[in-house]
Amino acid sequence: MNAWKFLPLFRQSSVKLLCLVLLTCAFYFPALHAGFVWDDFFIFVNDPLMTAPEGLWRIWFDPGTERWNYWPMSRSAFWLQRQLWGLNPLGYHLVNLSLHLLVSLALWLALQTLQIRGAWWVALLFALHPAHVVSVAWVTELKNTLSGLFYLLSFWSFFRFDRNRKWQWYGLSLFLFLIALLSKSSLVMFPALLVVYQLGFSKKRKIPDNYYLMPFFILALVSGLLSVWVENQYIGLKTSGFASGILEKTIIASHAAFFYIEKLLWPHSYMAVYPKWEIDLKQFHLYLPLLCWLIAAVILFLKYKAWGRPLLLGAAAFALSLFPVLGFFNVAGFSITYVWLHLVYLPSIPIFILIVQGGIWISDHFQRKKSHLMRSLPGGSIVLIVLILGTLTWYQSRLYKNEETLWSDTLRKNPSSWMAFHHLGNVFLDQGKFEEALQMFNQEIRNNPNASQGYASRALAYSRLKRYDLAVESFNFAIRLRSDLSRYYRDRGLVFFFMNKKESMCADWKHACRLGDCRNYRLAQNRNDCL
Repeated sequence: MNAWKFLPLFRQSSVKLLCLVLLTCAFYFPALHAGFVWDDFFIFVNDPLMTAPEGLWRIWFDPGTERWNYWPMSRSAFWLQRQLWGLNPLGYHLVNLSLHLLVSLALWLALQTLQIRGAWWVALLFALHPAHVVSVAWVTELKNTLSGLFYLLSFWSFFRFDRNRKWQWYGLSLFLFLIALLSKSSLVMFPALLVVYQLGFSKKRKIPDNYYLMPFFILALVSGLLSVWVENQYIGLKTSGFASGILEKTIIASHAAFFYIEKLLWPHSYMAVYPKWEIDLKQFHLYLPLLCWLIAAVILFLKYKAWGRPLLLGAAAFALSLFPVLGFFNVAGFSITYVWLHLVYLPSIPIFILIVQGGIWISDHFQRKKSHLMRSLPGGSIVLIVLILGTLTWYQSRLYKNEETLWSDTLRKNPSSWMAFHHLGNVFLDQGKFEEALQMFNQEIRNNPNASQGYASRALAYSRLKRYDLAVESFNFAIRLRSDLSRYYRDRGLVFFFMNKKESMCADWKHACRLGDCRNYRLAQNRNDCL
């Protein structure tokens, strides 16, 4: 049986398919030469479960092993890749780029099924937009590309069910949604987007019978509750650093929505970590984005039957997709900054659809002109836009070559980023540039004096420079801030070892053992250094 029989779109549009694949691979080519950066080391490079015999079982059935949240499907993908190519970054980047391509193709398929004009252009815009480089070139964001594939295929399956009422499509859609949630739990707004679809594209244009969508809402609710439980029970998100109060969170959400739209419409000043906004509820100008959103919603609602329906539905789909990560709920990254580009990976789709529809409207207007130059203007503009986006994507992909290139770029654009100073300091530690590392950690502490990791890292730099008294002092600061971390006691005990203070060394290693890290204490006991 011909496999293309089930995908007539790709069979009939082989030239478009080839262009999409080649352009995406060409502009993302630098990402294939990237290494591991940022949370890659925490999420899977240094995760013992990736090589443990029982690792795969514990990924699924031991929530206490979670690194950020419960997404066992994505972690299983990391586990599988670790068995296939170890720690060779090329394999991981090939998989992530391939998944991004498949997400783009699934988007094309879904939009074509809905008979949306310019479906291929939306897919191409999604594939090449530089805002998505972080989701492709950063290996940890495989959870974006993997979940995105199942997410869009679930949409497509539901579209098929809505058209022909064949229950196998409904079951497939429900199953794919479950896999998407197990890959990334923040996709819980999927059922609400199905309601938007029903209002905008279904032939009846009404909300379907409740029992059709009820299983989707139940899965979303269970996934959301499970994520909250894992974060509170095992990850332990702290309340400091997060917005407090519904008004402050609403203001942050209104600013974040504008921020993401701006970065999609005008791709500039992309960086790994953006400055964290200072919210002062007494400042009137902070309410302006919220006021603009309310006015726009009222206008679109009033003009719904005339011209506002597609704009209102697109805006609703965008807002619903982003809702879990707009700031209303405490997410680990929001203690650092309220906006992260990888969060707009799938929510960008409604914006891209509106952009392409606007471009088609302009193109149709120009096609009625008698001048050949005027008729060819839209086509030339499209080619120019594709080249600009591709060039920006190429440049952004190069920044993920290694930790030093990524965080040096971040520091140039955001000099207040304590995270950039921290990572660059670790880079210099690994390179043996201890004085430079010390400067980075001191700057990190000035920018973020209440975080323990800066003091602990500075202590390591002092230790490498054999300034042991200063190392102990810095560890003391770190332990006062976080007395629950065993590695601080373990590393301070090692400094005491170099200082030949065995009593203090044994006390620290014994305390580290009580917190779960007994390796050094047991070795010392075996040597009779600690009784």
